[in-house]
Amino acid sequence: MNNMILEDVEGNKIKATFLFTHFDYYFSKNYIVYLVDNDLLASSYEIVDDKYIINNDLTSAEYDMIDKVIEEKMGEENE
Repeated sequence: MNNMILEDVEGNKIKATFLFTHFDYYFSKNYIVYLVDNDLLASSYEIVDDKYIINNDLTSAEYDMIDKVIEEKMGEENE
């Protein structure tokens, strides 16, 4: 796990601990899963000028998809 700085679409900087990224073909978006103060979060993202620019405006279908990915990834780590 690496510490990193994320930036949201409004320009706010967020100190986070990187967990993993995921590209979803159905939504055609990149997603990042990370920790902020021990809270597990996920956002879509784009890399702009070597910065992760995150967008937290996800649909309920996107949240359902990323929840399944998190369960799969976290299950792999616990095996």
